[in-house]
Amino acid sequence: MIEKRNDIGLRILQELFPEKYFIFLGEGKSSVVFTDEIAVYKVFLLGKYEALGYKRNISNIIKLYRGKFENSKIFYPIQQIIEINNDCFIVVYPYEKSEPCLTFEHNEIQDFLVECWQKRLIFQDIKPENFVRVNEKLKWIDYEPDKFTDNLFLNMATRAFIYAKYPNESQPYLNKLCRSAITNFDLPELVGLQEFTNALFAKVIFEESQIDTKQI
Repeated sequence: MIEKRNDIGLRILQELFPEKYFIFLGEGKSSVVFTDEIAVYKVFLLGKYEALGYKRNISNIIKLYRGKFENSKIFYPIQQIIEINNDCFIVVYPYEKSEPCLTFEHNEIQDFLVECWQKRLIFQDIKPENFVRVNEKLKWIDYEPDKFTDNLFLNMATRAFIYAKYPNESQPYLNKLCRSAITNFDLPELVGLQEFTNALFAKVIFEESQIDTKQI
């Protein structure tokens, strides 16, 4: 009988912390997530990825960017990274009671993107499911950043715009639109994107001016 991913993750955590009781929170493409109601344990299970370089890349980028998650209203700081083997590591961050994020508004996702710009963070899988709401505010719960480039940031902003504009569309429709938007910003479905990005970079400029003022 094949062991389920959440069972594998739970077994690993119980072996590490036999005194703790873990509650299953959910799973993503490469991880399963648990909490002991003090911390969140994101268990990366990479056995299905054949390329060892890809496995190491995820772990190394998270380690490299660990400090970028500090001092944030949107990101949780990484408290610990536990290496298990080449196929598994665990990211530990603080737990808060939260609600699922079903949709997000333009202004709040722009605030998230501003901080990503300031911290030079890229997340290519921007969607409501990768946020939670704490006291109605967005908190990001994905820990798979990519190396920053201006093009990837614009793609990330476009994806955020699509999810904000079409909160009730099906996932296949959104996936297809996000893929098409990578190479074509002139799609009729993207009407309003220019105004969205203009407002986003206006916020970036304002926030950076505030930082410059504080340093004087």
